[in-house]
Amino acid sequence: MKLYGIKNELPSLTFEEILSGQNDPHGLLKNIKPKNSNNKIQSALVSKFDEINQFIDQKSRLPEVESTDITEMILAESLHSIIEKHSDNNILRQMDHHNLLTKEATSVATNKDINIKNNISKAEEVTSLEDIFNIAGDLLKDNSGIFELKHIPKIKQNKEMPDDVAERKECPDFWRFKPLFIEMHQKLKDGEFQLQKFSNNSQIREGDFFILKGVACFVDSIAKESEREDVHNPRMRLIFENGLESNMLMRSLAASLYKEDNGRRILQGADAVTESLLNISHKDKPLGYLYILRSLSNNPSLAIYENLYKIGFTTTTIEDRIKNAENDIAFLEAPVELVKFFECRHVNPHKLERLTHTFLEAQRLKVTLIGKDGSRYQPQEWFNVPLETIIEVVKKISDGTINQYRMNNTTGEVVRK
Repeated sequence: MKLYGIKNELPSLTFEEILSGQNDPHGLLKNIKPKNSNNKIQSALVSKFDEINQFIDQKSRLPEVESTDITEMILAESLHSIIEKHSDNNILRQMDHHNLLTKEATSVATNKDINIKNNISKAEEVTSLEDIFNIAGDLLKDNSGIFELKHIPKIKQNKEMPDDVAERKECPDFWRFKPLFIEMHQKLKDGEFQLQKFSNNSQIREGDFFILKGVACFVDSIAKESEREDVHNPRMRLIFENGLESNMLMRSLAASLYKEDNGRRILQGADAVTESLLNISHKDKPLGYLYILRSLSNNPSLAIYENLYKIGFTTTTIEDRIKNAENDIAFLEAPVELVKFFECRHVNPHKLERLTHTFLEAQRLKVTLIGKDGSRYQPQEWFNVPLETIIEVVKKISDGTINQYRMNNTTGEVVRK
């Protein structure tokens, strides 16, 4: 074959001369630049490392490659690859709040590590094209990286599934949802709630629970869509049991649950169905209770206190909280009588309790008692103050006017400042 216009005989060139482009009389290599895929690789690394950080934040441990959870297996493989090949990445090091990329964490070398290091040292000795082809086989024997996961079955991607997964952030009002998760676990244990594999056509509604990547999540709200929207895919406020939240798209959640082997819907019981029919949502239910108890103890040490009351809170039922009072020093190891309680619908019951305790600090019971087991203890939530005063304090804290008042420690009354 002849190439017209170009001499068939080319001078013998060195490796350096070829790469320098000095012997390119026809300018064939003038504007040729290597395709830059660093940005895509960097973005993928950052995204995967962020997932690993979130896993450790949630589980307080490293992901394990032997886990039966496929998501955890993927993260474990990815972490190994990042430590092995990207431990000097400056951006990843800035994200490394678990010190995964420190010298100590990367100092343990496996046989695989040693082979890679040997290959790198060989690459530094390349001086000709012949050297490249000589070591190419060695380098290509181990081409595993963060994008190739061993022992993990490949999942076919559905291009119609949305790929938008919102960033998770701390939930500022998680106290509102913690009782819901506690109740959900108890009803699962009692058999009232059931786990069901998520199906592609499953509906997602406010008040639903799901298991996503091993973490329970709760749909708090679903945004209203514009009438012009062709596809029903609203944003939702999704609360996770680990105290995080996100504003995922509905189809993103459905896609994640559907393609994950362990994605589950939590089927709620008959009571939840009835509430749904009556249009009663989780937002209509109390978040907890602040209760006031009177002690029925016959302990002589307590007889001198005419107005002795316990002020406490619970996110379950008050009956459950006090059913073991005779054996609990929190209740003076004696029966108690419920004299007043407040439903907390728009206020944190624990915070309401703490503020009430703080305002009544001077009236707190200061006595040392001996328990049934012979050990000494000091009651923490008992106050010697009239019941009417406690009720007034709680109401003023709830309406936000408590800062205009103070306690008169002589009369035991609330007075204006």
